[in-house]
Amino acid sequence: MRRFFYGMMKTLKLVALLLILSSVSEVLISQINECEACGTAHRSFFPVFDLKHEPWDGNNAFLDSFMLNNNYSPDVETILYCIPVQFHVHRKSDGLGGVSEAEIKQYVDYLNYYYSINATGIRFYLQPEINYIDKTKFFDVGFASQTLKVSRKDKHKGSVNVHLVNTLATYSFGKVKKSYFGVQNKVSKGIIVRQRAATATVSHEIGHFLGLKHPHKHYKRGKSKQEPVSRTLEKFGKLLCETNGDKLADTPAEPDLSNYTNQNCEYIGGQRDNWGDLYEPDTKNIMSYGKYRECRNLFTKGQKAIMLYTLSKNKNAKGWSTTGKNASLYKFDAFEPDNTSAMATEIFFDTPQNHTFHKIYQGKRKDYVSDTQDFVFFEIKSEGMQQVRILVTRGNTTMSDLEYAVYTSTDKKLISKKVRSAGSSETNLDLKKGKYFIGITDLKPADKLTDYKIEVSITD
Repeated sequence: MRRFFYGMMKTLKLVALLLILSSVSEVLISQINECEACGTAHRSFFPVFDLKHEPWDGNNAFLDSFMLNNNYSPDVETILYCIPVQFHVHRKSDGLGGVSEAEIKQYVDYLNYYYSINATGIRFYLQPEINYIDKTKFFDVGFASQTLKVSRKDKHKGSVNVHLVNTLATYSFGKVKKSYFGVQNKVSKGIIVRQRAATATVSHEIGHFLGLKHPHKHYKRGKSKQEPVSRTLEKFGKLLCETNGDKLADTPAEPDLSNYTNQNCEYIGGQRDNWGDLYEPDTKNIMSYGKYRECRNLFTKGQKAIMLYTLSKNKNAKGWSTTGKNASLYKFDAFEPDNTSAMATEIFFDTPQNHTFHKIYQGKRKDYVSDTQDFVFFEIKSEGMQQVRILVTRGNTTMSDLEYAVYTSTDKKLISKKVRSAGSSETNLDLKKGKYFIGITDLKPADKLTDYKIEVSITD
């Protein structure tokens, strides 16, 4: 009986130890991962530490001064930083699975859309060589066990690194315990996103990369950590809305909104903060956890200031800044990414487009590589043969030697190829109903920005 009793005591101690270790690991993981639907706001008897003190902690006026002194403009067209994004596509060992190039183009398009409509002053462009990782063991990623390893192993210096995986989850006895949309690891700085996640997810995770916190941060903590609804409560002469939670006065205090928003983007909760005030959150904030992610499209002025401040301190700031000595090299046109036929941009008849061949920042230890390939497509919808004219002329800067080719969309058959010099060039083709691609190649990449103008029209 005594042996049985001691055996039971040892078992209970072991179980208690495992539970403690599990709780500790969960807290530690939450400290190094910022994620979409992360569940980091759990209650725990372990303390949560904010190890880094930022200059706006308890002093949001710092952010206003920073914006005033650093050329920020609320004009949507004003761009202060152009940042390259390296996509890592995880597939099975046989090469199956993984997102398409067209889906990657959509990620970049939506990323620029959200950062543009909010006048952040930030734009993103694609590192043209997509990194395909054909390893089944990294196709489905364990949130607790693999996020650091996966995001640290494949890393392109000088870029924001985004890993696209099949699933991102925690597991219990081989079964999915909790799924996640995305995560940004604070150690590796890399981002992991579940394939075909909502369009706002990449913008959310890059927001973490640029220094942003969730507006509901610490909402389950006590008064020493939770952000109050009131914007006037103080402690030691500092506003609690600037010292607690995400430490931003212009993001309303909120709970985790996962279960408290509807399809009309409305808050349907009724919770109160620790001071007894009802929450009145903004369900459209990109960094929130609103259930319907299509609702989320907003960055506040304070959030924009934090992102720009974080960028100014990044080791690649000079290479990303549009005011640096080589900034003009990296200017990309509005039709990118368009490096492959799958990413081709539509060109409408009698509507000229101006395209650039820009440089692509590679980090401090390297110079740059050149963007040398563009694709556009057009579609003939009328029956019968149509005479189509393709006119390529000089744009606003120096023009390189170009080769452009026309392909059918069905069998990728080459119809016409022409090498041209820096002057204008015209090609006329008799084409039937269908979709056609034009591939434009820069044959002699120059050490400067070059561009060209292309127009397609039906002449008969």
